[in-house]
Amino acid sequence: MRLTDKMKDNERHIIQRILRGETALYEHFLNTYGQQVFILVARIVSNQEDAERRGTCCPGDPSRENGQ
Repeated sequence: MRLTDKMKDNERHIIQRILRGETALYEHFLNTYGQQVFILVARIVSNQEDAERRGTCCPGDPSRENGQ
């Protein structure tokens, strides 16, 4: 089994746990894919401010950590 297959199996397991109520595990997906989702949304709406208003943010963005 390749590493990517193992990762997908792990994510399937996490999704199953989320569906059973362990919603704190959403953090795994935010940490793993949040930056990519933010970039995609920013490209679709053409700027960062609009992307932020649509409920996405850039994980680890220092301006978000300071409450700005």
